[in-house]
Amino acid sequence: MAKSTRQYVFEGMEHMQNGLHPFVLRSLEAGMGKGWPQEVISRFPEWRPEGNGKFTLDTQKLLKIMERMWNEAFRNVLDRSHRSMVNELIDVRNTLAHDGKFTYDDAERALDSMRRLLEAV
Repeated sequence: MAKSTRQYVFEGMEHMQNGLHPFVLRSLEAGMGKGWPQEVISRFPEWRPEGNGKFTLDTQKLLKIMERMWNEAFRNVLDRSHRSMVNELIDVRNTLAHDGKFTYDDAERALDSMRRLLEAV
């Protein structure tokens, strides 16, 4: 059975999460120092670290951190076009999370934006 466009986008999001995770952690520490977890807690009070003090950073959290902490951690590493991709991919992620539909063109664009963002990191 052939994969749906939604399945392709979902798989792309999983790969993107794996690629973004180490980049986001490095960028947060480089831009904000070792105290970055406290800054994340202050900006996202609904998020809490696990018992070991570490955050579980899923795709939504990674993209939200990039969006809201752009100036502090990502602006000197990525350009404005990448920031636009982050915002676009937040919308894609929300469409996935709420069982939205993806046309072929929507899926192709989402996957291309994921690829471009990952190439930049």
